[in-house]
Amino acid sequence: MLYLIGAGILLAVLAALTPWIGEARRIAKTAREDHAGSRGTHHAKQLREAIRLHERHLQPLRGEHTKLQAELNGIARREQAELERALTQALIDSSFLKIPGIGPKLRDRILGTCFDGSLDSLLRAHQVYGVGQEKSFAIRNWVQQMRRGFTSRLEEDFPGKSEVQAKHSARSEELARRLKSLSSRIARREEVVAVAGEHLAPLERTTPRTFRRALRGDQPAAERVGAYVTGAFAEWEPLPDWFAAILKEPDEA
Repeated sequence: MLYLIGAGILLAVLAALTPWIGEARRIAKTAREDHAGSRGTHHAKQLREAIRLHERHLQPLRGEHTKLQAELNGIARREQAELERALTQALIDSSFLKIPGIGPKLRDRILGTCFDGSLDSLLRAHQVYGVGQEKSFAIRNWVQQMRRGFTSRLEEDFPGKSEVQAKHSARSEELARRLKSLSSRIARREEVVAVAGEHLAPLERTTPRTFRRALRGDQPAAERVGAYVTGAFAEWEPLPDWFAAILKEPDEA
């Protein structure tokens, strides 16, 4: 008896729910179809595909930019090292013999034994035959004195500076021009992608679920659906510049 009562109740509930379930299915189907056929969905698809295309085209440009920048940085480092070496040599030529107790022969022996182009390498002069404690101390003082004004002297003229700069200037200028042009191309393309992304974002926030809520009387959802069916721009409006830009082939942008 209880089984029959329970079955009867279940049948009554199912009978009551059947119209509601049917209506929910109808609304869900209508929402999916309306969303799929909306101008907003069409525009969103166009924008996503165009953005992906431009991003793919940007990757090798960014890779080339990184490569050129690395080469330019490498040239700058090599030029700086050569300038420092040239200045160090100029300082040695002009004042190393002024160190008390250092004559031409001892200077040549020190340079041939421990000098590697840097001031600090001269701090190993105590390893050279003929350099005692007193001369080693004098050399150390000279190195410290040269260090103090070294950076400012690099900005001034000194023997060998123009030759070093001339050696690297042509390639550096060429790379700088290429980087400037490439940076401009990348920036323009990224701006096109960014603007398109800003217009795509609100379209992607409107889904079939938004349409279902609108069909059930949700006023905020209905307002969003109204904007969505208009798309990224209304059918009667002229094609916006930003939309035309993102739809161009990357080579034309």
